[in-house]
Amino acid sequence: MRKPAALLTLALSHAACGGGASAGAPSPMPTPKAPTAPAQGADDLGPLEPSAIEARHESWRKAREEAAPDAEAARALRSVPPGAEVVVFLGVWCPDSRHDVPRLWKAFDQAGGPLPFSVTYVGVGRDKREPGGTAEAAGLRYVPTVVVRRGGREVGRIVESAPGGIERALADLLSGARSGVISGRADLGGR
Repeated sequence: MRKPAALLTLALSHAACGGGASAGAPSPMPTPKAPTAPAQGADDLGPLEPSAIEARHESWRKAREEAAPDAEAARALRSVPPGAEVVVFLGVWCPDSRHDVPRLWKAFDQAGGPLPFSVTYVGVGRDKREPGGTAEAAGLRYVPTVVVRRGGREVGRIVESAPGGIERALADLLSGARSGVISGRADLGGR
């Protein structure tokens, strides 16, 4: 009988950063809160700055320190064509966000100098919404989600996880080497 319980625990933890009101039908049971997840407050919704997240949530600062992004991909971020807009949707309560977003911050640090694209961070609640409605307009279903736009048009997005690392996937979208949805989720094509 241990095997079904273990499978249920695994399934619930995998779905921890997905679902919510904008994902379609309501979940049959509430998603359990990860024991190490920081509490979400009103200050964690809407436009955010990395320094403010790290000041409120020690686990995010520690995640940035411990992150090990691909150095080649980090350098590639410095040389992508200029002018793109990157919007990073995250949940401070979400373990996937806490893993990948600080990794991205560290990759930006490693890239060095000013980046040739703008980056905006938007914090969302478990329902994948925030006061400005930006997440809802983007059709947000999972966090983290990184949306890349050029000339006001979306050219691609990274949803929840990226095979090969979030910094590599972002460099590919920004350089034009890839487009569309990049995700490790099987229900999104898993490419």
